Amino acid sequence: MKSINYFGQDIEVSDEVAAFLEADRKKEDSQGRSDRRHLSKRAEKVSSGGRASEFRDPTFEAVARKLRNEALYAAINKLSSRDKEVVELYYWERLTMQEIADRLDVSRMAISKRLKKIYRQLRESM
Repeated sequence: MKSINYFGQDIEVSDEVAAFLEADRKKEDSQGRSDRRHLSKRAEKVSSGGRASEFRDPTFEAVARKLRNEALYAAINKLSSRDKEVVELYYWERLTMQEIADRLDVSRMAISKRLKKIYRQLRESM
């Protein structure tokens, strides 16, 4: 694991992701002049009705998604075993709150409140 700066925040990523980001940075540096030359054409296309989504970098999107997933899994690992079980039942097994409540022998409202608590913990951890 390596620590990198991601949008002003230091985060831990796998060596594979860090190597990928470094290679991508080097590639961007070598293409800098070419990119600047083409920016005016992109701006013209956007201002003339082109969709902004056409200009998203798929490599950046993939890396950002991987980093978000790693952060999410790290946050989930910090949850209690009971909370992890609720997350697994709700998101991976796709059970309803009532089905989870029946399985864990609690009320549906208790599962609803627990999921809200879990969401808050995950947001704070990320």
